[in-house]
Amino acid sequence: MPSTTNRRSSSARKTGSRKSTARKSTARKSPARKSSARKASAKRSSTARKSTAKKATRRSPARKTAKKNTARKSSATRSSAKKSSARKASAKKRTTRKPAARKSSARKTSAKKASSNNSNVIATISGSFEGNISSKGSVRINKNSNCKAKVNAKQVFIDGKFQGDVNCQNECRMTSGSSFKGNVKAKRFFVPEGASFDGRCKVGSFRKAA
Repeated sequence: MPSTTNRRSSSARKTGSRKSTARKSTARKSPARKSSARKASAKRSSTARKSTAKKATRRSPARKTAKKNTARKSSATRSSAKKSSARKASAKKRTTRKPAARKSSARKTSAKKASSNNSNVIATISGSFEGNISSKGSVRINKNSNCKAKVNAKQVFIDGKFQGDVNCQNECRMTSGSSFKGNVKAKRFFVPEGASFDGRCKVGSFRKAA
């Protein structure tokens, strides 16, 4: 009897030692499994992140191009708006400047017409006259006329009898058969054959007194 009990106790101890060693082995193996599982999950997560990053980088050029296109469109619209505003402003300036230019041109033409009309005005004397004559144009003394006067004019033409002083801006011209007694101041003075002149004459260009 004692031998059997000893055998049983020894077998029980062996089984207990085997269980304890199994537990220890499982306890030792479980952290390693956990660490390997963690590493595997970490690798999977890193690979997943890398794949998502690659996809994002693949998608990013398309987004960049889209952003560039939108920026170009916005800049084009802004430039077109600026050009249109500049054109409108220039059109307004032109419309506002045109009437003034037209008025100034009309004034110039009217002044030119007036000056040309004044220069073409001819004061003619037929008969007898005594006094002063001032004209921006020409003065003509016809044949068979008698004139005593002081004359200020651009041009003077003497075909009859004249007695007085003549101040001409351009020329004083006599014709044959005419007579002039007095003083002349002109740029040019013409006395042809058959005409008589008695007096003083100053011929040439004269400066105006300041």
